[in-house]
Amino acid sequence: MDNLKPTWKVSEKEILTKFSFLQSEFGFPKFKKKWIKDEYSISSKKANIEFSTTIFKFDSSTPIIGITNHSEPIDFNHEIYPTNFYWIHNLDETGGLKMMTENGRDFVEIYISECAELLKSKPNILSGITTDFKWNKKL
Repeated sequence: MDNLKPTWKVSEKEILTKFSFLQSEFGFPKFKKKWIKDEYSISSKKANIEFSTTIFKFDSSTPIIGITNHSEPIDFNHEIYPTNFYWIHNLDETGGLKMMTENGRDFVEIYISECAELLKSKPNILSGITTDFKWNKKL
């Protein structure tokens, strides 16, 4: 990674590149990008499935990359994210991607690339079938 570029800038470029398959292979609309205070959001929604990322400008952690299934009931269960939001790194059965989130800047490019590959390998998720997440939701 270019150590001179801010983590959020590298994350943005990697996300737009690595997740472009959502548009080309699965017909998702063009990514929407917006700033909300110090958070940069990139998202795209097709039917009830929304792909979204949040990149923190002043934080060197990995971005939040996930899928929201808007057809599922929402419950917050005293957690930050609702129950219909699924972290892509939870598809990794080894738990290695989850550990990468703690070391952010050192692994941001690998993390984004691996998340893209995991999502691409499970296209049923993009149709709203989230059972692959159910068994490891709490990882």
